[in-house]
Parts: sequence; structure tokens; C-alpha cells
Amino acid sequence: MARLALPVQRGASTLLVLDGRVLLVRRGSPDANGTWAPPGGHVDPGEDPVAAAIRELAEETGVHAAPVRVLQVAEVLADRGAYVLWTVLATPRGRARGNARSDADALGWFGPDDLRHLRPLAPGVRSLLERLGLIA
Repeated sequence: MARLALPVQRGASTLLVLDGRVLLVRRGSPDANGTWAPPGGHVDPGEDPVAAAIRELAEETGVHAAPVRVLQVAEVLADRGAYVLWTVLATPRGRARGNARSDADALGWFGPDDLRHLRPLAPGVRSLLERLGLIA
């Protein structure tokens, strides 16, 4: 059977945890409309994925952060093709409250009880949060 070649795109997101709460945005873009996920987006050509994750966080939330470490690199299939997605753990710099900007139409800081009931989460987000012990 022949395999269809999908364009592979690069994406990066930032997982920001502060006082036991996780920052998530509700996507307003057509390919993920209405799903909750860590702030993130496309990695520009030649851009370092970690730098892209921190840039996207600032663009979507106004929150500035310093990267701590790469949590995972995962392959994700979506309607528009295949993605290689870096997820970066970061710590906030200065004021970490934030507000929804760019392609995020809402923003929230969610604790373990909130996360357990939050729907819909973007693909792979629940398993990442469970693996990190952030969902009760």
C-alpha cells in the first residue's frame, strides 16, 4: 500500500507551572479551534525550537519566561499535516498573570482538580500532564 506524504511542520509549546497551576490557552485558530493547550505555535525556518516556544508564549499570553528543559519531542498528526512538536518547561520572569492574545481566545491557570475536568484538551496534552503528575 502506498503511503501519502504529508508535509512535516515544526511546532513548539511552553508548559508554564506556577504554584501548582498550569497555564493553558484555548485555541482560536481553525486547525485547533476550542481546544485547551499550552501556548505554542510554529517554529520559523532556522529558529531554535526552545526559543520559538518562549516567543510563542509571549505572543499568545504576554508572559515572559526562561526555559528550564525540553519535556518532550513528539510527532503529532493533524488535519493540515504532520508536526514535530517540542514542549518546553519554563519558569516565568516577572509578572506571570497574562492575557489571551494572538490566536488564543482565552487563557487560564488550572490546578489539578480543574485539569481533570477541563475539555476539550488538544491531542497529547492530557497524557503529558498525567505523566508530569499535574492532573490529580
